[in-house]
Amino acid sequence: MKEYIEKHTDHAVKLIHPERGRKDDLILLAEKNARSFAQQNRVRWMADEKKPEEALEELAKAWGMKNPLKRLECFDISHLSGTETVGSMSVFYKGKPKKTDYRMFRIKTVQEGEIDDFKAMAEVLRRRLNYLPKDPPKGYVIKKAKKKQWDFIEKKIKELSLSSYEADIKQFYIVEKGKDIVGFCRIHPLEEKVHEVSSLWVDEKERGKKLGNFLIKKLTSVSKQSRLYLDTRRELAGYFTRLGFEEIRQPHKAQVAKIKKIGKTCSLDPNYEIVFMAYQKKKKDTSFESKPDLMVIDGGKGQLSAAHSVLFEKGLAEDIRMISLAKKQEEVFVPGKSDPINLRNDSEASYLLQRLRDEAHRFAIELNRKSRLKTMTKSKLDEIPGVGPKMRKRLLSHFGSVEAIKGASLEQLTPVCGEILAKKLKE
Repeated sequence: MKEYIEKHTDHAVKLIHPERGRKDDLILLAEKNARSFAQQNRVRWMADEKKPEEALEELAKAWGMKNPLKRLECFDISHLSGTETVGSMSVFYKGKPKKTDYRMFRIKTVQEGEIDDFKAMAEVLRRRLNYLPKDPPKGYVIKKAKKKQWDFIEKKIKELSLSSYEADIKQFYIVEKGKDIVGFCRIHPLEEKVHEVSSLWVDEKERGKKLGNFLIKKLTSVSKQSRLYLDTRRELAGYFTRLGFEEIRQPHKAQVAKIKKIGKTCSLDPNYEIVFMAYQKKKKDTSFESKPDLMVIDGGKGQLSAAHSVLFEKGLAEDIRMISLAKKQEEVFVPGKSDPINLRNDSEASYLLQRLRDEAHRFAIELNRKSRLKTMTKSKLDEIPGVGPKMRKRLLSHFGSVEAIKGASLEQLTPVCGEILAKKLKE
């Protein structure tokens, strides 16, 4: 060992073997660090050695799935005696870790000191599934309107007094039920780069199925503009707010020109008050918008039951497969069955699930540790408006502690931070 190290470092070394005291503690710490490093890299090393295709085929076969599995997600909850509760999502794509798609969740529904992994897991899954693009109800299709459908759209626009301002069939998207049009909406260019959403209509018989929501979301996704505008009546503003639009106090000049041109005016009557709104496109989260082929819950039957209820709640129980992986015997449970499924612990499929679970566990612990460190280093000074990192450092350097700052007089504080901030500190 001595010769090997000297050869690679080009200088003499001395090896010692402590049996007690500080140096022995350092040896133990080094070993602990090495084990931690090995554990963190275990997933990558094992993935290099194994053939993920075999594992994915075996997993699909275990559930009688025809299509191969590609995207696997695993969820874990971590806390320290009910404090700093966090959740994690690890992602494997085609059998290998896709770390850019990992996500962390700071739990909001579980109170400090409360231990409720079921509740925390349900929150994580709701927040994750909220981002999945939703499809219209079965039997309904959203697509671009065709020329042959213009007569119906034009007639309906005139019948309901919808804005037909410079209407063009190319601007419209429709909802079809069989061969019937039961809804439509359009993107209308007010100027070259100023587009608005308008002429939203849904058949009264089809209300309650959120077809309008699907139409608006379709338009916001297909539009090439980063910002979309609309004008609506005050009583409908809340509806569009829920779809991501925000009220704007200063409307675009093109919006105002359009209103004037079609002869409408903003009345003081609240029943006819026009509200101008805008939708700002946000950067897509490709991880959350990707649909998983399999969701894995870290835990046993209880955790699986709580998690699967969220799939039912979101109407996705038939679209997304879910299992849980219990730690003790590495048993795999599926919803609705009390016994684990027949999957050998030493199979490629089992190893793949274990690696996925280990990554979620490691990621959750990492976030939990960071959260604890942040809490430990947080100061009462951070809660005072006007005290940033530099001022906090200056105050602590001058007075020595938060208690000393608290006990300082206004005259003592003023030279350090100024009269205005000194008064805030005293308050």
